[in-house]
Amino acid sequence: MTQKVHLSFDRRIRNREVSAAIQHGGGTKGFISEDGERLVEDSEGDLPSGDLGTFDVEATDGLSVTIGAGEALVEGAYIATDETFDVNLNADETEQSVHIGWRDGVPDEIVVGLDGVFASADHQLEAWRFDTDGESITGEEDVRTLGRADGGAAVGAILAYQYMGVGR
Repeated sequence: MTQKVHLSFDRRIRNREVSAAIQHGGGTKGFISEDGERLVEDSEGDLPSGDLGTFDVEATDGLSVTIGAGEALVEGAYIATDETFDVNLNADETEQSVHIGWRDGVPDEIVVGLDGVFASADHQLEAWRFDTDGESITGEEDVRTLGRADGGAAVGAILAYQYMGVGR
């Protein structure tokens, strides 16, 4: 199982270009790839080819939820993983936010969890909200931003620019 965070200048996608893509992609903090879409194939060959997923809810059990693998642009970094993440929710609480993101300054560490597991310097996007009673999940809301805010024009142009080796 592999986690990738492309935020350094020694990777195919550089932080500067991805940050520009997000800025011109509708002013959002980022987005999760759409179902069936692959934003960028892994040039290092550590991740499987093709669709990695969209950080879907794969399973729930009591107060625990399993978030599936996925690929996203989050606050200036491309993140991708083929791993799943178990998140333990609090009992008797409404609108618990589960976020996806990455650790600032730590190579290849993707974080999926409640807002409180992120340090102030970490980067994140809200993906899901859950309500619980004393023993189980009673409500689930999908708040993911799926796909590019601008229909892909700005991000696609910048990713193509990087892929072709221009500006390296």
